[in-house]
Amino acid sequence: MKKFTQAWIALVGLTALSTLTVMADTNGGGGNQLGNQLASGSQTHWYEKAADTVQGGPGLALQKGSALYMVGESTLHQYQMRAGALTGSAVLKPKAPKDLAKALQAGDVASMTLVVPVQSFKSRESGLDDNAHKALKADTNPDITFALDKETLKAGAKDGAYGMTATGKLTIAGTAAPVTLTADTTI
Repeated sequence: MKKFTQAWIALVGLTALSTLTVMADTNGGGGNQLGNQLASGSQTHWYEKAADTVQGGPGLALQKGSALYMVGESTLHQYQMRAGALTGSAVLKPKAPKDLAKALQAGDVASMTLVVPVQSFKSRESGLDDNAHKALKADTNPDITFALDKETLKAGAKDGAYGMTATGKLTIAGTAAPVTLTADTTI
């Protein structure tokens, strides 16, 4: 399971009046190299495909076209898996600025959650899928969840580009651990 929690994750697109697209990693680096490649329009891989089912809640909701995938190494080989379903939403604090970038810069996100059904993670190998679902304890813990504790947004080099850091709890296989996601973000 450790390899799964260390996997790179390309994470969420949130939408409100503005659009926020986030490509993130869990390694604390300043953005995901694959996410940066996606943002620059270079070639994408089969596992970078948008989720088939995207659901949102009140406030800021996941937008159609959102994607989440894992790339990592097991003891046997490298792997790639994509999530076929995502559910997520965020709520801004009551007195948050109406401008999404300003609200994020002010730390005015009251809550944010992302839920990924474990069974929706698929690779190109059914044996890998079965092993991953077993390692992630899908039978007793059907979802992977991220719950935001706090976030920061700082202006990037280009207009509309930002560096985002989100800290929160990532729950995988019934075990919650603190995690920091960093992302190159475009609004």
